[in-house]
This record gives sequence, structure tokens and C-alpha cells, in this order.
Amino acid sequence: MKTVLLEAPMLRNLMVAGDEVFFERWDDGINTIFVMPVGEPAHAQVARETVSRAVTAPGAATLIVVEDDRLICREPDGLVVAIDPHTAKRTPIYKIDPLASALAITPEQLVWCTQDTRGITGRGPHDPGQLWRWWRGTDKPEYLGPHPGSMPELIAATRAPIAATAMTSDVYFAADQQLGVVDQAGLRWLAEEDQGFQNLTTGPDALYYTTHGRVMRRDLATGHTRMVYRATIPLALTVADDKLVVGRNFVYERGARSEESALAIVDLTTGASTIVARELGRPCELATDARGIYVLEYSPAWDQQIDRLTFVRWDEPPLEQAPVERQTEA
Repeated sequence: MKTVLLEAPMLRNLMVAGDEVFFERWDDGINTIFVMPVGEPAHAQVARETVSRAVTAPGAATLIVVEDDRLICREPDGLVVAIDPHTAKRTPIYKIDPLASALAITPEQLVWCTQDTRGITGRGPHDPGQLWRWWRGTDKPEYLGPHPGSMPELIAATRAPIAATAMTSDVYFAADQQLGVVDQAGLRWLAEEDQGFQNLTTGPDALYYTTHGRVMRRDLATGHTRMVYRATIPLALTVADDKLVVGRNFVYERGARSEESALAIVDLTTGASTIVARELGRPCELATDARGIYVLEYSPAWDQQIDRLTFVRWDEPPLEQAPVERQTEA
């Protein structure tokens, strides 16, 4: 049984760290970051101050990642700051391009990119995207080259240090039909996919992404890639231990809904999958802790924009079990 923790307009950027849940709420174009203690279900449609407490002043920053109990955020002018969620103390880190469309942060580097606008019609710049990196503690950023991504994604992947480097994380980069990695040496292109790379997420030893109704697993060490789950419209992925969680969208055919939105758990050891929740709006963001799965449901009605934060326990009885998916190579 799913539990609705919060209903409010425009909830975004869901994250769980320690015993707290972080998210943003947008209100008339102004966003505020909130923190809610894990295990404290809120009452639907109550005043925000009884649900959680604000960490930042309205419009101050967009949450990127939680690092060492601090919120690493990006402000509207491109300044990346660390914010203490308990005191709201703000420490500047580095200023990136205000037009950056994606940003990934690791203990060693900040990597960001602008959008490729060559395919956009109408007035405005028609330029290739640019990829940049800043090594923490240095003076200047490093230009890593152009890219063709009109909707680029960046995500950090933690790994064990290797010889001759103390780096603990690489950054994987989806630029439409191309997949690359930013490592010690810079940008390396790894693979191409006609249907593109979307919804990047990482586990202890693999990168996961969606492409044309398939959820794929790419081994970080070998590059071996295989399909681990199939859904008509997968919207969000997250990994917890040996489980992959998939949020899939509802589907309309000939004006009627043929599939409900759902939350699936895939056992990465056996390949078996179960459906543990249905009717989840558009499950666009996922996060987990030891208790269960947090789902940020974007409103299914574009004109209403009332989103929900929902919780589903790991031990929830399955609503549906699927046979083991035949795993195919990429």
C-alpha cells in the first residue's frame, strides 16, 4: 500500500540523505528547498510549514546533490554553493555558466554543459553544446569540447581509485544519441544508440539508462551492455543494493488508457520483476532508503500541476509478478 506524504504544486529534485528527505517546491516561478524527516508522513494539502521546513529563501538555489551533510546547490546566476540544511549557512564553491543545462558534482570536479541549439528553429543562437570541467581547488575551468546534445544529462558514478589517480568518481554524459564519460583524461565517447540515452542512474558497478522502452545496464569496468527490463514508457530509475526500481508512465491507445502508471522492482541477480504500486501519476523521480521507495509523482494533468510525494515500503506485497525477462545484448 502506498502512502501519500505530501500534495503540493510543482515538487521537484527529490533526494534522500541519512534520515531526511529533500525536495523543492516551485510556486509562481520561485523555488524553495525543503527538508522533511524520514518517517514523518505529512497530511495531504496542509500548510507547508507543518509538512517540512524551508532550508533556503525562496528562489535562492536549485538542489543538485547532498554531499557530506551539506546541500550543494546552484543559484540562478550560476554560482554553486554549499548550504548547511540546519543553519542555512551558505558557502560559495564556484561559478559556472548561468546557461548550463546540466551539472554533475563529484569530490574532485564539477562538470557542466550547455545545450546544443543548432536544431532549434526560430531566433536565437544556433551553437553546438559545450562541455566544461573545473577541478576543485584550481583557478580556471577546462574546456572538454563540443557535443551534439539538445537535452544532455550528466551523472556521477563512484568507483574505487585506480593506479596513478586519487579520483573516486567519473561523470557519465548522455548527449542525445551518444554516451560518453568524463574521467581523469577528459571526455571519451563510449557508445551510440539510435533511440538515444535517457534517465541515467548509477549503481555500485554499472550505469543504467532507458532507450525506446528498454532499461539497459552497462558494466562500468567492461562496458558490457544488456537489457534488464522492458516498459512502454519508463520515466525514472534508481538502484538500491541488488534491486533496480523503475517508475513507468501510463499509456494511452486510441484515446483510452491501456496501461496504468506503476512502480516496478527488478531483482538484478535473478532478473525477476514485480509491480508494487499502481496509479502513481507520472512517477518521474525516485529515491530510496532502508525502509522503502520515495516516488515524486508529477501531475498527470498538465493544467493542474498538483504533484505528490508518495512512499512505498520494500516489503509491500506484489500486485503483479512478471517472468524473468530474457536478457539481450545492446
